[in-house]
Amino acid sequence: MPDANPSSEAGVDTVDVGSFRLDATLEIQTLLRELQAQRTPLTLSTPTGESCKALLVEVDARRGVIDLDSSASPEHLRTLLASDEVQAQAFLDNIRLQFDVDGLVLVQGSAGAMLQANLPSPLFRFQRRQAYRVQPTGSAYPFAKFEHPDPAIGLLRLRVLDVSIGGLALLLPPELPPLEPGALIELARLELDRDTRLETSLRLQHVSSLQNPAEFVQLGCAFVQLPPLSLRDLQRFIDQTQKRRRLLQRKI
Repeated sequence: MPDANPSSEAGVDTVDVGSFRLDATLEIQTLLRELQAQRTPLTLSTPTGESCKALLVEVDARRGVIDLDSSASPEHLRTLLASDEVQAQAFLDNIRLQFDVDGLVLVQGSAGAMLQANLPSPLFRFQRRQAYRVQPTGSAYPFAKFEHPDPAIGLLRLRVLDVSIGGLALLLPPELPPLEPGALIELARLELDRDTRLETSLRLQHVSSLQNPAEFVQLGCAFVQLPPLSLRDLQRFIDQTQKRRRLLQRKI
């Protein structure tokens, strides 16, 4: 099981480990295949401190196993295999993936010795650092809706410039009166895409002008006690936005 405290990484006091737990087989396989495609090194470690690097070279959903290639010495591998508990950890962009490696054995194949283990379940996924922000790729979404503190102004619908696990930046039109830093925005509705909608409170951290202050003002907001299920949806949106940006960069 993960030894890290996810609430400290997410910056949200109410979050528990279950908020970052993935049990869906297809979602787990998708992340593993991305590790395989990017040849991302995994760190295999035991509670007593033994560790080695390995590459994920095969995800066999039919047989329910994964194959790992390690350049560690046979003696080192034997020490690892003798442990009752082995954990794998890897970083996929700014996401830390972590899972228990069950049924780890050394098998002989046509290409030589290979480590083999059961297809992991569950898999835990943590944001590597709260400050990491993604900029949305679309123009229609995301946006935030909330009531302006002045009842005469009413409901606002503001574009989201970027978003992270800890907060977001909003674009305030110049014709609207500014909001004061420290203000609490209650009952904000965040629509990330057609299918992902979150309701939360926001704390206005700072207000800054863009390059042309006569047009827009940027509002930097932090999430206040984002519920665990909403946090998981937000994490998934950030992951998908990262993937779309990587695909767009490959096409350029």
